[in-house]
Amino acid sequence: MHTFTRRDLLGLVASVGLGAIVPWPVADSSSTPLSIGCVPRFVTPLPVFAGRRVAESPLLIGTCEFQQRILPDQCYARFPAPFNSGTYLWGYAIGSGAEPHYPGVTVEARAGAVTRVMYRNEVPLASTIQRGASKDARGFWADPLRQPDACQLYRGTTRSPFSACQPALSIYDYRNTPGASAFWFGDGAPEAGHDLHSAGLAAMYLIRDEFDTGQVGSPSGLPIDPYEIELVIQHHAFDLRGQFLPLDTNSQPTSDELVAVNGRTWPFLDVEPRRYRFHVLNASNQRSLRLNLRDSHTRAPGPVVWQIGGPTGLFDTPTRMSDTLGPGESADLIIDFAETRGRTLTLTNERVDVMQFRVTQRIMGRDVSYDPASREILRPRSHLGW
Repeated sequence: MHTFTRRDLLGLVASVGLGAIVPWPVADSSSTPLSIGCVPRFVTPLPVFAGRRVAESPLLIGTCEFQQRILPDQCYARFPAPFNSGTYLWGYAIGSGAEPHYPGVTVEARAGAVTRVMYRNEVPLASTIQRGASKDARGFWADPLRQPDACQLYRGTTRSPFSACQPALSIYDYRNTPGASAFWFGDGAPEAGHDLHSAGLAAMYLIRDEFDTGQVGSPSGLPIDPYEIELVIQHHAFDLRGQFLPLDTNSQPTSDELVAVNGRTWPFLDVEPRRYRFHVLNASNQRSLRLNLRDSHTRAPGPVVWQIGGPTGLFDTPTRMSDTLGPGESADLIIDFAETRGRTLTLTNERVDVMQFRVTQRIMGRDVSYDPASREILRPRSHLGW
């Protein structure tokens, strides 16, 4: 746990005021989009947060400008300096001494408790992204010393009623709802909050309770680490130097858009032939998700995608996923890979590739996790959180 000093508090007072800015390309940028045909698919492992989630309270979160490789590594080798080091982002460094990452590392909290979060704005006044913003985009850039309408905790697309802000210090108390559930958080600046999420300011926030603990022996029987995985999905367009371009405001993806999962485009995940739990967040600004699994070679339907919960917590019983996830919406899913040993499966959004699962790993022990195909009640009434 981080011990907050007077220096920390003074830094917070001096640095609050993250203004809203849309993720326009950096200075002297090209408006020519990078062709998706130049970007290899399924060559980058999916970044996962198992073993890296943060459960501190109070929790220090820095908002930083940094570079991260979102496209496959070989793409950046073709870009001139400084763009060959990665795409410029704003993102979160979550926890004391942590490095920033897009999306932010997941925060874990306990139902019924209060998580205190202290946000520190570490974005430089000479921001590379801000310098390169177009004249129209700069209209969103506020006085960097103003009090921010900063980070908000979201349940789906709705700001959580459990957050209370003391803006002078950028200190937030998140009063965690009863019952396990999955939230997410991001910058809530009203002028361009959704654009800030797309620029990297988003992370998941998992609430645990006595039934769904996420630990060995959890009464829910749901898969736990390393078989519990977050999937933060966003659509992006890039210029010819691997920097963000603004997306078309139409609800349908264009031919120049790429899909990133946990901060890498079209990644793959090696899995065992067993059940996995996925916390899926549609972090895109305008795009909806309608997810399906297909065999990568035959295009035949893959295993059933079971939905066991949403932003309000676990369902009474699982259901086959058929709903569309709108921007900012999340779903708690289980996929059973037991019958697909040796196969490669592609997760798609309609006909657009999202990521790949390779069922190539040897199963480690017998899978005794909850089987959604049984349709058994997920949460006994004695554990209902509402």
